[in-house]
Amino acid sequence: KMLKFSTSQYVDSTSSSSLARCFERLSTTISKFPDLESKLAALIDSKSTEHTIAVVANCISSMLCSVDANTRKKYIKKILQKCQGKTHEAQLSLLTIGGIGRKLDLGNWVNKGILSCFESPLSSIKSSASIAIGNIAAGSPSAYLSDILKMLSVENKNSYLLLKALREVITGAESTKLKKFSANILKVFSTHADSKREDVRYFVSENIGRFLKVEPKQTIDFLLGFIDSKSAHTRAVGVGALRFSSSHGLEELIEENLEKFMSTFKDEAISVRLEAIRTLHFLLENTTLFDRAMGSRLMTSVIIEKLYKETKPDKKHIRTIQAGGMEIREDNHLPVRLAAFDALAAIAQRYAYRLVMTDFYNYTMEGALDEEDSIVIRTWNMFYDMYLNSATRSTLDILAATLTKPNLKNSLLLKFAKRKSSIIKAAKKSTNQEANVIAASECMRKSLIVCFAMREIPGIEHCAVFCKLVRLLGKTDSIKREIEEARNFLASSG
Repeated sequence: KMLKFSTSQYVDSTSSSSLARCFERLSTTISKFPDLESKLAALIDSKSTEHTIAVVANCISSMLCSVDANTRKKYIKKILQKCQGKTHEAQLSLLTIGGIGRKLDLGNWVNKGILSCFESPLSSIKSSASIAIGNIAAGSPSAYLSDILKMLSVENKNSYLLLKALREVITGAESTKLKKFSANILKVFSTHADSKREDVRYFVSENIGRFLKVEPKQTIDFLLGFIDSKSAHTRAVGVGALRFSSSHGLEELIEENLEKFMSTFKDEAISVRLEAIRTLHFLLENTTLFDRAMGSRLMTSVIIEKLYKETKPDKKHIRTIQAGGMEIREDNHLPVRLAAFDALAAIAQRYAYRLVMTDFYNYTMEGALDEEDSIVIRTWNMFYDMYLNSATRSTLDILAATLTKPNLKNSLLLKFAKRKSSIIKAAKKSTNQEANVIAASECMRKSLIVCFAMREIPGIEHCAVFCKLVRLLGKTDSIKREIEEARNFLASSG
């Protein structure tokens, strides 16, 4: 049963640790390490998921920490040879070595063997090697962290992998052991914050956020320096780092500087504004910062207005590319719009009393006519969640008026329905629109669920135009299937 459970997709970090302790206990009592190791290793093949490989590696490494030093060294030498072999064997070997190194000092000879895996053509092996290096350094920072920081002193082809290793160190090592490296760690962040590589900047941002638990005040001051940088990349890293922080115990410190961080909402660079909105969403969901005076003031005076602006497509960042006789729409503003809708949805759920609902619906309803279906679906998801929330359900009569403004013929909902139903109808004549019809059908289904649900709200009858429009939608043959599915969904969900 334990072996079978090792390959389950439902094994989380807690159960993985418990499972590893069970195997460790078994290997020192009723069974032997070689027998258990061979059974566990046999579970892994070319079809194994990375999750399963990590769980099995954790079990094997836990057992190896309990065997005698000579047996452990022989086993490590054997599996080091597999690090350049088949993908699944290499991943298992690397993660197993990393797991041991997190608990025991293995010596530099192991690190050299793992570092050679950075030259592998396979990203999965390079990633596993990165995690292994990080775990070894997390177990013995004084012995190995300096080597990682030295390799990161200048940007190089392995910066991404080394920053990923540094993440394992920051999350796994004791904070007291990391403090003496603080100056050099922050220097590494400065070196790579303006990297041309997005993946490198991502890990810089994540590492700084996680490093806040080690040096809160020093790291916040460091980030404020990033916000003042002339580089848009660096400013984006500076505000984005907060969403990787463990906000517990840091709220007071963040609140003192919240206005500075939220000033990035006004940044000219689209990449900075994107990170600002994502960080806002994180803070809304994970902190009480916006329950306080400063957060409340910023939300009503700056944030909401800027989010409304970002819900509209920015033509400066949208272009049409001609490719092989086809037109391809490149929308670099789309991630910002998606983030803005997500943030507004979070505000509506928690801080609806801070919104002027007429403005809220006037701006967000435009999402139903966006060129991108991801925005359309996001819009209807938001309205459906507001229907489910008793605090916002009563405001949906304003939405009903917005949907049908200025008149029935030109209503937003009618324009949306015509656009989506025409795609669904055209699909019956062509087999080349499968992706379009699936997206259109999903949009239509979501909108019908919301509209049918709103139609049942007491008092909605005074929105006569809306009620008439919903009746018309309910009789539209081209979307008969979507109508049936929406009604069935509402009936089953009560």
